[in-house]
Amino acid sequence: MTRKITIHLLAFITSLHCISQTKKDTIQDTSQETVKLLSEIKGNVLDAQSKEPLPYTNIIIKNQNRGVISNEKGDFSLNILNISKTDSIWFQYIGYATKKITVNQLMLDSTILLDQDVYSMNEVFILSQDIDPKKIVKNVLENKEVNYVTSTQKNQTFIRTRYTTDIEKFDIEFQKSTFEEINKEMIDDFKNNVPKHSTSYSDFLGNVLISTNEDDELELKIDPIKLVSLKEEDIAELDKIEKLFDSLFKNTGEKEYWKIKSGLFGGKIDIPEETESDTLDENTHKIKYINQSIKYKLGYATFENKKKWEFLHKTGNYNYTVAGLTNVNGEDAYIIDFTPKSDGEYEGRLYISVETSALIRADYNYAPGKIGKDFQLLGIGYSETAFSGSIYFEKTNNTSYTLKYFSTKSENQVSINRKFALQKKQNKFLFDKNLNEIKARFKMIATNATTIEYMVIENENIPKTTFTNFKEQEKMKVIYVDQFDESLWKDYNIIEPTQQMKTYKKLQ
Repeated sequence: MTRKITIHLLAFITSLHCISQTKKDTIQDTSQETVKLLSEIKGNVLDAQSKEPLPYTNIIIKNQNRGVISNEKGDFSLNILNISKTDSIWFQYIGYATKKITVNQLMLDSTILLDQDVYSMNEVFILSQDIDPKKIVKNVLENKEVNYVTSTQKNQTFIRTRYTTDIEKFDIEFQKSTFEEINKEMIDDFKNNVPKHSTSYSDFLGNVLISTNEDDELELKIDPIKLVSLKEEDIAELDKIEKLFDSLFKNTGEKEYWKIKSGLFGGKIDIPEETESDTLDENTHKIKYINQSIKYKLGYATFENKKKWEFLHKTGNYNYTVAGLTNVNGEDAYIIDFTPKSDGEYEGRLYISVETSALIRADYNYAPGKIGKDFQLLGIGYSETAFSGSIYFEKTNNTSYTLKYFSTKSENQVSINRKFALQKKQNKFLFDKNLNEIKARFKMIATNATTIEYMVIENENIPKTTFTNFKEQEKMKVIYVDQFDESLWKDYNIIEPTQQMKTYKKLQ
């Protein structure tokens, strides 16, 4: 229950502002002249000329119609169980020629070099008039309902979410406490034991069932397979503070309530009753919260967020240039680069189908000197300092496109320098009585970074009745780890972790 109270307190504050050595499929052992088995192949994808990594390359096992996506560094791990050495592996990156090699060739050399495949407009079209790149971009939203048909689907999905927090400054200036249990020594212990750096991540694999309701809003049901999470270090002083406030909040009379106040601003704290269903084993997680999290993440791929997709919604804020054409799975696509005018925020590259006006891929980020929300007000500061996004849609039939993957990376900086008071009050006829109070000044500067990677491994249309009749579980098991453990994902297709993730180990 105390964690919920903490959320209320924070909400109030912010409202003011390469081959694997696992041997299981085929490779020749020259020392023993026998055939050994590999279960996976690890490698990376690079630009043939610059040798720069190609992030989020689409890697397909052609005869099985499945595959993986390389990570942000171009690294990949491919499960080759039940695959013949002569089967074809396709490496597809928009703007580059598709490379087709056999499993046997990939075993011999898993560094994949792709050549650019961009040609000029004049090579393809005899133009009677100039093509308007801004109009091409506008057509994406105008044709959205036709191109991205939302059918009832079941998608096997892998989602990785990573968080880091760096606290550059943290101080609590104790001023007053009428709570017998809370004193300056306790506050000093608390501030001295707050971790200055924290890293966490979660890897989710499961089936996401998607449908639409009468209002054309997405409805989701989750059939989980596995959830792995880096468990944060338990800190004794934080645990002691939590137990203390838990005891204080539980000891709230019928006509008593809690209030947090800062200057002229103040608000009551809602203390929800703890129910049995809210109290789960520490190694389980409620499916409804996973559902809500995935639905929120998936909203990025709908283009509805006018802030994140400003260059589609406010084309007047940008300059657009046709950089050429390329071929994507058999269809021609415009390559359009864009840069911001004074009111724009992003720069990047778009790949838009010549025939259907569908956005097939986008790669973009804040342009130099540009940031998102930025304000300093009454001792509260918030700045969105970095954002980048990458997304790819695959044409599944002759008329519509479906999401294959997306990734987003964002950073923000939060600063606080204000006095706060936590009060326990009692309802009275004219003026509520102040029973107890603690006052302190908070000073904090923290930088937060979030990375989300979302990959659809397999996609299939399902009858509406299948979605309707499916019943979600109440909870699922969480596997907590101290560092990335590759054995937990053996024989699964997931996004390859970065080297930084592999080597990170939680400090004890």
